[in-house]
Amino acid sequence: MRVVRALLLVLIAIAALVVTVAVMARFSDGPIGPFPGGKLHGTLATAPVIDWTPLLAGAAHVELEVDPTHPRSVTTSYLVHDGALYVPSMLAARKRWPQAALADDRVVVRVNGTLYPCRAVRVTDPGELRPLVRAFGGGADDDLANLSTWFFRIDQRQP
Repeated sequence: MRVVRALLLVLIAIAALVVTVAVMARFSDGPIGPFPGGKLHGTLATAPVIDWTPLLAGAAHVELEVDPTHPRSVTTSYLVHDGALYVPSMLAARKRWPQAALADDRVVVRVNGTLYPCRAVRVTDPGELRPLVRAFGGGADDDLANLSTWFFRIDQRQP
């Protein structure tokens, strides 16, 4: 009985810690691990990005802020193809940030403390989509119309 009670207390403590971190992340400057964060802060970029490749050299991920009226930020993987930045979202129909990006395409990308005001445009053109699917580990024969992973091209916009 003591073991069960101790195990229950440990599980309750872990659950309380997870909830606390999730709430703190929502009001923090960016995401904390897998938990979405709030509005991103940093230095606003002064020049447009022509090629994302050198800017993202060595970066394992980017931070993406969606929904300017109620900012929510996530840490996400990315692809650079022909100098353009693409952000994939696996199981996108089940996630909140891709839906927010579809509703309002204004996003902010943060890389190394610098903020880049951008637009997130969902890629649906097969000619643009096929190389992204291949680069992300898919095959040439994937049904592009029914992918559970959505790709967003990150285009520049003025601040």
